[in-house]
Amino acid sequence: LEILMRGKDLSKYLLCENEDALEDDMGGNGEDEEDEDEEASTAFCNQWLDVVGLAVAGRLLERTMRIPRLGRKGAEHLATDLNYIRNVFTALGVSGHPHPLLGYVAQLVTLEDGTLRSTIKRRRQGGDAEVSSEAMEVIKRVELRIAYVRSISV
Repeated sequence: LEILMRGKDLSKYLLCENEDALEDDMGGNGEDEEDEDEEASTAFCNQWLDVVGLAVAGRLLERTMRIPRLGRKGAEHLATDLNYIRNVFTALGVSGHPHPLLGYVAQLVTLEDGTLRSTIKRRRQGGDAEVSSEAMEVIKRVELRIAYVRSISV
């Protein structure tokens, strides 16, 4: 489940995801003691922000999957909120954030009904065998749940 928790390499399996990879290099060259302290501080902050980011993204996705019904206006509002959180994570510049499922869920809630239906149908036919079965199962369930709360028959 590491691929789901971290979101690393997950975006290539999501529908039309166009996120750029964030840079991993956030430190200086470490030439003197002050640079070493700054690098250690930066590493600690990045680790802390990574943990907070994963917790926030996980909780937000968990609560999103509990939404009982979602109309057009609610879907637009949810997509706006998810994209806002993604922008905050992007601005922080922490490697691996925002989690790709945040953007994917934002896309799914506003996707045309027919497009979501065809995506689910394609997944059921096993068109994505190259990703781990656990990760693909979660992606399928997210798509099905979003279709259900949007009252889209599949």
